[in-house]
Amino acid sequence: MLARIEYALRETWASFRRNFTLTLAAVLTSAIALLLVGATFLI
Repeated sequence: MLARIEYALRETWASFRRNFTLTLAAVLTSAIALLLVGATFLI
């Protein structure tokens, strides 16, 4: 069981490194969306 979790985490990390630009774009898009939703609730 532990080997499967370790494998999944290792592959996830490798994917993040391979697709850094896409990962960064997804994180920024999510952050902007959360910022806009939060700002809407403040108004």
